[in-house]
Amino acid sequence: MTQLFYAYATADARQRDQLEKHLRVLKQRGVLSKWDAREVGPGSRWRSEVSPQVKQADVVLLLMSSDLVSSDYVNSPEVTFALERHRRGETRVIPVLLRPVNLKSTPVAALPSLPRDGKPVTRWSNSDAAFQAIMNGIAPAGSANASASATTVAAANEDGAADASALASTNGAVTAPAAGDSDAQPFAPAAVPASSSIPAAPKAAPNPAQIVLQIAELGSDFVPVEQPGDRDEATAADSKFVSLAKAGSRRVAQLVYKTASPRDAVARLEAAVRAEISKGGSAETLMIGWGQGESVRRVTTAGKSTANISLYAAKSAYLVAAKVMGDSGSDAPALEPTAVAENVVRRMLARIPS
Repeated sequence: MTQLFYAYATADARQRDQLEKHLRVLKQRGVLSKWDAREVGPGSRWRSEVSPQVKQADVVLLLMSSDLVSSDYVNSPEVTFALERHRRGETRVIPVLLRPVNLKSTPVAALPSLPRDGKPVTRWSNSDAAFQAIMNGIAPAGSANASASATTVAAANEDGAADASALASTNGAVTAPAAGDSDAQPFAPAAVPASSSIPAAPKAAPNPAQIVLQIAELGSDFVPVEQPGDRDEATAADSKFVSLAKAGSRRVAQLVYKTASPRDAVARLEAAVRAEISKGGSAETLMIGWGQGESVRRVTTAGKSTANISLYAAKSAYLVAAKVMGDSGSDAPALEPTAVAENVVRRMLARIPS
């Protein structure tokens, strides 16, 4: 079961109490084994030591408000350590929006947040519904912890286009989510038990163009990049679809490839990972946060000025990929490449029926 840690500002104690009620429900369901909390008071001084609770947590929640941000806790050694574990796939760091707050200048700006529609708890007409939405986002992270999916990432070639051989006849791409995008989804929603004996009508299989994120969904900082001729949108009907975008000096690309069967999708995923590893890529494992029936791999390769991140995922008969390339120069928005890649892949997977 999952160990959870959360931090909150003293001024948000009322929302903390509501959160704890829902945490008790998750514990009763066997999703959480325990949780620990950090109260952040005004003028707090942060020790250089990191608490054992943060070192052991599978999920770290930061209950975001202007009080927590002004305390500078998000820049503390504790949060810095948690973000390092997040990048290594050892934990999930999730900002929870309690009150309206600007996160652009914080280290968690690029992380997917809860509630998943980007609407702070205080903006909901029913706060219980808001916290239920938060719990629905956390629950799959806990339940997936026992059967973690592996992750790997592949790098891009020097001109910024996805390496076709590395993708095994597929090409990867990535984009940053717009703030408050209703499609943004840090975790798949909790499964809802069937309440009727009448079977639901099967969902039509989407084509790749319906799965890939549009440039507008990536955020206002992104602009489209002209695609190479062999990656034209006309090929998207049921094969590959590549979208390239750029924010500052960092480029992102995304791929959707429809195969003949789920087995073929996984085979293509594994072939892409092997190709990247053979070129010097370093494979990593993602510990939690992915839904059932989703195979995920991540590969990191060294670029000219920073590591490139590629994330592959297979679901149903689809292979999707996200690739973040380039450095985060002064003209680029605050993009943490691993978090961006994860966010894009999760959003694409959410558009694929199970």
